[in-house]
Amino acid sequence: MVGSATGLVFSIKHTSIANTFVILSASPAVAALFSWLWLQEKTNRATIFAIVGVMVGISIVVSGSIGSGNSFGDALAIFSVVCLSLMFTVLRKYSEVSRVASVALGGALLALVMSLFADISNFTWQTWLIMAAMGLFTAPLGRVMSMVATRYITAAEVSMTLMLETVLAPVWGFLFFLEIPAATSILGGFIILVTIFIYTFNTLKNNP
Repeated sequence: MVGSATGLVFSIKHTSIANTFVILSASPAVAALFSWLWLQEKTNRATIFAIVGVMVGISIVVSGSIGSGNSFGDALAIFSVVCLSLMFTVLRKYSEVSRVASVALGGALLALVMSLFADISNFTWQTWLIMAAMGLFTAPLGRVMSMVATRYITAAEVSMTLMLETVLAPVWGFLFFLEIPAATSILGGFIILVTIFIYTFNTLKNNP
């Protein structure tokens, strides 16, 4: 959890929001690989096709980053993907572990690590309010729900669902920072969104 969160934060500082989250969408492929190696879980055909579609979208996005100087940020995003996928696989294996306690411990360790990089003396009251909203509500709630999901579905499927943020993150980046994604990021994100929609539709149809 610490590795995935720190990789995400520093990746955004060194590359575009769109690139970071599109690369993060590779987590289903990595999670499926970890589950296969460690848990001997079989990945069904629909998930394999979805992973292929996602990887095509990622390839398009990365192709637009070549020569842009974003390689360090992209590498941090890849590191975050590996940590996130490994976390889901570990939780899948040890389903009896408390998800709430895991988030609490991970949050404490994350605060300790990130405090080494923070300059608190320059924080404004708005910064404190934003951090409070993220630390007390959005971040822990999202992590707990995603961790609980590993009790009912595979690690690869959890990661597939979380890929919705790949499309939503660039939207927030544009609305708040007027950051316009590259054409390749938009095209890759569109392919990923369509893949998620088809995968989800088929899953719901086969498991009413």
